[in-house]
Amino acid sequence: MSRSRREGAPDPLSQLKAVLRRDLLPYYSKGRPGQQSLRQLLEVSGEYKILLPEGKCQAICSALHDRICSPTQQLIMENQMELCYCILLLARSSPDDLIAFLHSQLKIENESVHVASLNLLRAIIGADLPETRVRKFLIVKAVKSALSDQSAKVRMAALHFVRKLLSSGSVENCAAWDMVAYVFSEFNVSTRNLQGTKLPSRDVQEESTIQTMCIHILQGLNISVTGMTRVLWPRLLTYVVPTQYTGTLKPLCRCLQEMAEKKMQEGGEAACLDYSGQGL
Repeated sequence: MSRSRREGAPDPLSQLKAVLRRDLLPYYSKGRPGQQSLRQLLEVSGEYKILLPEGKCQAICSALHDRICSPTQQLIMENQMELCYCILLLARSSPDDLIAFLHSQLKIENESVHVASLNLLRAIIGADLPETRVRKFLIVKAVKSALSDQSAKVRMAALHFVRKLLSSGSVENCAAWDMVAYVFSEFNVSTRNLQGTKLPSRDVQEESTIQTMCIHILQGLNISVTGMTRVLWPRLLTYVVPTQYTGTLKPLCRCLQEMAEKKMQEGGEAACLDYSGQGL
């Protein structure tokens, strides 16, 4: 027993098992007198690798998600961080259930739900947990279900996710190219919107922000990330000629130059284009 735990205090593992044997009210609680907080219970679940029953995991996911995206809940930063931390604890203890839940939320046509879900998936990618590192493909698959949403807030949330994914330790086997292609697509959409019918000043600001985000993501492409060269070469060449991507040429050519130099260092054969395989 920990020295910091007062004598006679309930053991967290025993309390978690007791909670799992009865109905769990789907609410978020912090420091309630006489009870372990949800955070503490989830920490124990992760530490002892206790898989939450599907029904209870669903209830906790729903409660946390509702608190995060509810327009009536004005959360202070501390509470927001606490809620996100609980989501990350769920990602440790029940990653498949959590990803499936967030995927289901992204299929709902609701802007705030989409934004909250994308932000949570970005936080999961950023945490780089062993339990979710091997599930990046499932996470990207979930995100792709929301990429048709034309809301500026959702598009920005999706781009934030893409930036986090592409800057993670590895982009192997997770359909990362689809995310790169999305960046180019969004740059093109914003360019068309800004050149088309006169937009309200707010819309102009949002489209300009999206366009800038796309450039920043492309500028940040790092070929030292595991699997990045395999993802980008030679597909990236397809964006050099089309005029709608002229604004991306600077970061695009920088990345292509770095990849070409790397390929040349690996040997002439590695630098050759394979027209029969992936890519052009």
